[in-house]
Amino acid sequence: MLNKSPDDGQELDVNIMHSDASSIERLGAHLDPFESLPVKLHFSTLKLLEYCTNSMKNAFVALGPGNPMTDVWLPMILSDQLLLQCTLYSCAVHMSTIFGIDAMESMDVVTHRTETLSLLSKRIGDPNEAVNDVTLTAVARYVGQVILCNNGNNAEETKLHMDGLERILALNPDFEPSNQVREMLFWTDLTAAALCHAPPRQLTKRPNIRLYGNPMLPAPRSTIGVVCRGFQKIIADHEVFKSITDILHDLRCLTAVAHYSDCKVHSEMPIFVNLCFGVDERLGSLLAMEGSEIFESCRLAAMVFVEVVLLHNNTPNTVLLAAGIKRNLSRANMEVILQQQPELLTWILYMGNMAAFGTEMAPWFLRSFAQALSFQRLSLFETVRNVLIEFLWLDGVSNEHLKSVWAEVQEMI
Repeated sequence: MLNKSPDDGQELDVNIMHSDASSIERLGAHLDPFESLPVKLHFSTLKLLEYCTNSMKNAFVALGPGNPMTDVWLPMILSDQLLLQCTLYSCAVHMSTIFGIDAMESMDVVTHRTETLSLLSKRIGDPNEAVNDVTLTAVARYVGQVILCNNGNNAEETKLHMDGLERILALNPDFEPSNQVREMLFWTDLTAAALCHAPPRQLTKRPNIRLYGNPMLPAPRSTIGVVCRGFQKIIADHEVFKSITDILHDLRCLTAVAHYSDCKVHSEMPIFVNLCFGVDERLGSLLAMEGSEIFESCRLAAMVFVEVVLLHNNTPNTVLLAAGIKRNLSRANMEVILQQQPELLTWILYMGNMAAFGTEMAPWFLRSFAQALSFQRLSLFETVRNVLIEFLWLDGVSNEHLKSVWAEVQEMI
């Protein structure tokens, strides 16, 4: 695992900032020789598209098999000028923030924001063009960018754009968005509600079958962009973990909602609480699998995350979850797990520490956590944190708990 700076959750390709203009121009001509796309693929456009598909791909790709970026979102983006401009705008803002450039001084940001707002105004003014998947996606992504640009501090502007989104949908109440767009609208609504300290608008009901999940914007210099990324390879390599792919995706989205509500207001939203309980029930109903102690421990650790971190519930059930994790790991060969999945085991033991706090199991979890850190030679707080944030993590809660655990295990490493 490579060490990353503590506030940077993104994998960056600095070559994007210094790409050769002539080579990218030639690439653009090769990609679109008949100029069939809604905009000309010149240097800055390709630079931002490359950044979108590389550094921002976690925003679009749900956990599990397939490549939603290339299968769904990129074709949709390239099919519509408004959505393309909106995507280029959000990429320009994200790139500026990551590289320490004032977004308002970036020509790319100003150009694509102006073009986005101009096209959006025209689109909304035409009822025949306003209500479709690409327009709804563009507006929802713009709302997401407003939230991220202001670090969750601009509730008024978020409310303004959500009002606009609601008016667009009202133009054609019978319109049925595609599953992936409906899912995106649902999570945009829930995240905006958390930020504005208001109930969700219920813009749309969630689809029963998720195809590709929510294209969340990864917040520059925050942990949201990498939450659950650690599960991706595990899901690909271990068939047993595929059964919780959709559950982990929902947890990723619910964590984003909690993040933008500053870890407080979300727990007062009935729809959020109901979704958390639903995820908890789905995790609890999974059948135990013979010879898969690491999977069982992971499942129980995810339930701890829901109950303790997202819902702030420290109940007798939490202690039972800790006991279940301890029982499963005690039956397993810890040395083998440390060899094969050290980061996952570290996160599971961390969640076990959270659930076992103040009980007779606490010393066992502390010793085991210290053993996992020693095996990986993780001796710095930020390095340990960088491992944990790639699974399930919520800054406002997890950081404080890790500090208290770290104070106790530091001398054991």
